[in-house]
Amino acid sequence: MGDFLGLYVGDSICSMFDIGQGDITYSSVNIALCDQSMSQEAGRYNVTEHVVAGWAEKDYTMRRPSFSPNYYEHTVLPSIMEITPTSGAENGQNLEIYGTGFSKDASKI
Repeated sequence: MGDFLGLYVGDSICSMFDIGQGDITYSSVNIALCDQSMSQEAGRYNVTEHVVAGWAEKDYTMRRPSFSPNYYEHTVLPSIMEITPTSGAENGQNLEIYGTGFSKDASKI
């Protein structure tokens, strides 16, 4: 498993089995891969690495500014898997959109 104990995107922890990486050494650069939780709401998040020695330090250049005065490291985007119906009527109709990343708060959609 290497030196990772946990990898978080915001408050959502990645499954330990989804992290692929080697041992962490001083001044090394390692890549950790994580499958996002399908229930995680789209938005901007910071990433936190819990490693054998404690919590990893990250270079400030990993963060990007948003239009607001907030800095973040990772963006979770919504994913559309299906839209029904696949064709519409001239006078309009309701659509159902299926996917992940949508908020449970209808005012945010």
